[in-house]
Amino acid sequence: MQPPRTAARVLIVDDDHDNAKTLAMLLNAHGYDAHFCVDSKNAMANIESLRPDVLLLDLRMPEMDGFAIVQELQGHADLRPKLLVAVSGFGRDTDRARTKAAGFDHHLLKPVALQDLLTVLQGVK
Repeated sequence: MQPPRTAARVLIVDDDHDNAKTLAMLLNAHGYDAHFCVDSKNAMANIESLRPDVLLLDLRMPEMDGFAIVQELQGHADLRPKLLVAVSGFGRDTDRARTKAAGFDHHLLKPVALQDLLTVLQGVK
């Protein structure tokens, strides 16, 4: 039996390796158990194996975008993290309405301000 986790587990799915890695490093430095995946086709496998509490999804990726991943999660309710966060360079009202309708809990604009992200993550364990 594994001991209970004390830090929220975060999975970042973003095709920009540097962005995903940097964000994971920052979150790890702030006490989160952060991981990243740059191949959106493997996102579901990573979600299944890691069982993250929080999923940070880039909206625009080749192969499978953030919307497709959320749609895939709808068929696997047991895999849905406590928090789904869209991370995008698109921040118009219509973009935010689209992410809300798709089931995202939050929409953060790239480049993500660390304090904004930490505020969204606050209280997730």
